[in-house]
Amino acid sequence: MILLLPLILVTGSVRVGAGWLARLGVRAAGAWASWRAAAASGMAVVFVCTAATHFLEPQRSGLVAIVPSLLPAPDLLVTLTGLAELGLAAGLIVPRLRSRAALASVIFLIVIFPANVVAAAGVDHPDAPDTPLLPRTVLQLIFIAFAAAPLLPTRRRAGQQPRYAPEPAGAVSSTDTPITADDRAPEAAPATAGAPVTPGPGPA
Repeated sequence: MILLLPLILVTGSVRVGAGWLARLGVRAAGAWASWRAAAASGMAVVFVCTAATHFLEPQRSGLVAIVPSLLPAPDLLVTLTGLAELGLAAGLIVPRLRSRAALASVIFLIVIFPANVVAAAGVDHPDAPDTPLLPRTVLQLIFIAFAAAPLLPTRRRAGQQPRYAPEPAGAVSSTDTPITADDRAPEAAPATAGAPVTPGPGPA
């Protein structure tokens, strides 16, 4: 449950910080100035933290002990899942890969959940996780919700107008287009030289 702390702190910090930078005009912050992106950042930190336990003792041995007995090569599986968590963390950080990494994260969190069931049942290892099944299930659901956040559709607020890029300096807007000679009203053509002039009526 301690992983909730970095998840919430990072998510909130990224959302507030990126939103503030975006309002200051920092374009790069726009990719993070949403709750969906902030939640992905929080999950990326969680994946980095959990991946570290796959390679550091004594946590690694405890994870090996909770691999379901039906699966072969538990040591290798712990290594591979640790590498997968690092890859998912990187994908959640990169904006172009975020949606695909979010989908992969949801699938990954579901696939590895049986190991948590084994841990809750109890194993003969002093360093194996021993969180009861109910709180561990709630925690896993929270992780899945945060990981799936980038998959949610973007909603535009009611009455919000689309933002347009400012016109470049020196550009002529449609309202300031100068009037050309072709746009002017046609004037009466001058009399052609040598044309006969019709005399008007003489004095009475």
